[in-house]
Amino acid sequence: MPSPDAPNRGTGKPIARTLQIYEVTKLNGVEGQAPLFTKVKTKLIATTKTDKDGYFQYKLKPGRYSIFTVEEDGKLFANLFEGNGEITPFEVKKNEVVTYQITINHKAFY
Repeated sequence: MPSPDAPNRGTGKPIARTLQIYEVTKLNGVEGQAPLFTKVKTKLIATTKTDKDGYFQYKLKPGRYSIFTVEEDGKLFANLFEGNGEITPFEVKKNEVVTYQITINHKAFY
């Protein structure tokens, strides 16, 4: 159990990953068990890669999207869920830049 008196173990480190961006996806639109999915049934919009520092950039049309990381075993990782069942949702608005940080923690130990 985390404790306020425990030493800080860091905030992780950036890594390179392939990302897949889909139309906004709900839990009933995936196969597999959270947070690692084997298939996303909504439309794939884009595939891109981060650099070694985890930075990525992609131009999207205004709309709502879900983002997944492609893990070493080919599974798709996503660990944030909205109350309505949307998986890692984010919204792109016209002439705005969206900053999105992904925390990959499925192999984490504390």
